[in-house]
Amino acid sequence: MKTKQRVSIRDVARAAGVSAMTVSYALRDKAGIPPETRQRVREVAEKLGYVRDPQMAYALTFARRKDKPVYRETIVLLASILPAQQWLRELAEGAKARTAELGYGFEVRNYDVTAKGQRAQSRQLHARGVRGLIVTPDLRGTTTTFEFEWDKFAAIEFDQFMSPSILTRVTRDIPDDYIMMFEQLRKRGYRRIGLAVTRETDRIHHHAPLSAYLTWHHLNRETTTLLPELESREKSDLLRWLKRHKPDAVVINGPFMCEQIRAVGCNPPEDIGVCRMDATGNDEWSGLRPDHADMGRAAVDLLVSALERGKIGLPEKPRILNIPNHWHEGTTLRTLPAATGEPMSAPSVA
Repeated sequence: MKTKQRVSIRDVARAAGVSAMTVSYALRDKAGIPPETRQRVREVAEKLGYVRDPQMAYALTFARRKDKPVYRETIVLLASILPAQQWLRELAEGAKARTAELGYGFEVRNYDVTAKGQRAQSRQLHARGVRGLIVTPDLRGTTTTFEFEWDKFAAIEFDQFMSPSILTRVTRDIPDDYIMMFEQLRKRGYRRIGLAVTRETDRIHHHAPLSAYLTWHHLNRETTTLLPELESREKSDLLRWLKRHKPDAVVINGPFMCEQIRAVGCNPPEDIGVCRMDATGNDEWSGLRPDHADMGRAAVDLLVSALERGKIGLPEKPRILNIPNHWHEGTTLRTLPAATGEPMSAPSVA
């Protein structure tokens, strides 16, 4: 059965030979409309079967109000620990700036690491009308799953820590960037380059640094492969690894490993070259610098796109958006040799 099409104000205006604004004013008994015109419009509207739409009327009245309150839907960034670490602060700042530009509110909330707590938080957020979430890794390393009612949210995962990965995610583990990082070390004359990361760190990065390291060594046979064999980030493990492999440069991850390098008596770049996979915050350390603020902005763009298209719930095919890193020179590596000169030779290792 064919549904009868709703009669609009424009339909009445065409039939009455007046403008849509005149029809609107006449039906609302607004001043300025001649009585005969008002009467003709009403008769045409009744003849055509025009019925006022209360919801549309309310929406238009609200839109005309000069004193109307501004509603901003809130996007929530979920973190295991409130943004104390530099990268998390930068991520939150980028996301907050972008939500403001797009007319949304923004807040950061801690999430519970227990399944029961997560289910409760999911219900609380939904009850508040929150639909958009940015989920960040558990900095305590205890959570890889989320017991949220995902059918009620649009969500973006920062990096990839959930197992299985069910959300669209923004990350920066780009093999090309890691290969560029190792090439920066080679150009500075380093030949015994060690990847001094724990197996857990390698797992968190989904083996992208190790894959790039092995590929780069395959293409640069004059360098020595020093595999990551650290069981932990403890000083004793690092010292044992350094004594065994005697690298002239190491690639590390995180500020804690920077402290450990100095704790074992190494003074970069004189004693050893040190390159960070995440040279953020402190300008001293050389290495790859992730653009966490841009990653936050990108996460918001993806989230707002989903919200405004009504794409709530788990995506059928989660996507990955990689944001490139850039090189930060720092002071913990040798300077590059002159472009026309020979590569700097590596120092002997005692």
